[in-house]
Amino acid sequence: MLSSIEKEYLIGYWKRSRNYSSHVIDAMPNEKGEYKPSSEMMSFREQALHLLAAESWILKGIEQGEWEWNPIFTPENYVDMEAVRDVTRTTFLLHEDHLKRFAGWDKVIQTPFREEPIPCVEAFRMMLEHEAHHRGQMVIYLRMNGVTPPTYYQE
Repeated sequence: MLSSIEKEYLIGYWKRSRNYSSHVIDAMPNEKGEYKPSSEMMSFREQALHLLAAESWILKGIEQGEWEWNPIFTPENYVDMEAVRDVTRTTFLLHEDHLKRFAGWDKVIQTPFREEPIPCVEAFRMMLEHEAHHRGQMVIYLRMNGVTPPTYYQE
């Protein structure tokens, strides 16, 4: 069973990761949100929306066992970086509230990630890894546009 200290640690880690992602998203100038290094890649704005969509999808899957990919965080719904920044802040607050109330960390669930069931905490860890992957791409996009990425350890 996950102790309250372990749960606090996980949520704290998620919040630090979330804060850094927010700073990375905030760092890209509005006029550069459509930047992508090549045509087959997602733009910076699309990367940010993908982070929100994936996190929402995984948290819903962990809590409700529903794994249908039907994101509302699409480029059509959030047409510029200001809209992305606004929905990022709102969504992160909703997700934080969700995580604080969630009591099923020890549940073992079926996911689309593996054939065998995994603990919810493992799905949560995979979500954090996925975010780090895409955030890393976004940091590179910043640098390719002459923008110095935010410091990782800022609050």
